[in-house]
Amino acid sequence: MLKDNFTKAPVGDLEGSKDGCGYYEKLEEGTGTKEEEEGGSTPQDSEEGGAIPCYIMPLLAVAVVTGSIAGPIMKMMENDGAAPLEVATWRHEVSAAVMFPFAVYQWSRMKSEERRAVLTLSNAGTLNLCALGLASHFGFLIWSLGHTALTHSLFLCILSPVFVTLYTLVCGGIVQRTELLAVALGLVGSTILAAGAKVEKDAEFTVRGDLAALTAAGGFALYLLCGKNLRGKLPLFVYLWPVNVMVVIYLAATLTLSAEVVGVSIGDQLISWMTEGYLVRTIILGDLSSAGGWAKLAALAC
Repeated sequence: MLKDNFTKAPVGDLEGSKDGCGYYEKLEEGTGTKEEEEGGSTPQDSEEGGAIPCYIMPLLAVAVVTGSIAGPIMKMMENDGAAPLEVATWRHEVSAAVMFPFAVYQWSRMKSEERRAVLTLSNAGTLNLCALGLASHFGFLIWSLGHTALTHSLFLCILSPVFVTLYTLVCGGIVQRTELLAVALGLVGSTILAAGAKVEKDAEFTVRGDLAALTAAGGFALYLLCGKNLRGKLPLFVYLWPVNVMVVIYLAATLTLSAEVVGVSIGDQLISWMTEGYLVRTIILGDLSSAGGWAKLAALAC
């Protein structure tokens, strides 16, 4: 029975396990239902047939609200003299610190075989790609805030669902009509609100700033796609914490090579948010706003 379950189960079911290990536990225990033994999938394992859990929409609502406050706060910090890359780096320093105890707790609850499975070359590559996507998202987003209208930057950078949808379609995946409708509504809303910046007296938008914001959306789409792959294998914080640590490393390396820190110690740049009046805003960015990101990933994993 164990052999039949493994050979007949679709690859997508194995890779798309929603709790990271539930399907493998069924294979190990040999307690699958008759439908599973014959190669079928249960509503819980199916990406199409299962009902959407009731907590998904509240999670996404929290993600939207907490994520929406990040842009104005980062804009304020930049206006007060903080360099864009500094703000991005500070945010992920706080996020990594907040996630650390959760990551330790989840790691301690994993079995030794599961821990060994985490430390694979494939997972390391996906983690690295995930971190690159997130670092590029915040790097381009914060740079765009200083080079285009705030509304342009915010609404172009949240077009990541469009990139995810296009990727799914190109790869032969299935996108439901309701999902396409949601993406279309998002596009319409983004277009209307971004166009409104043209009639604002203080709004100065540029093509390069808009392109940077759009690139930020692409980076976040990469982060989401890699994150969904990792979420099927690892507990949430076990992969989010190293991703955020790598983001800090990438952004700090960029800061070192940047003209923004010429003549200034990189160590001072990394901790200056604690001493230069940015403390509260950085904590809000790294804690509350990042919680919105966790909510998005938790929702996408369901």
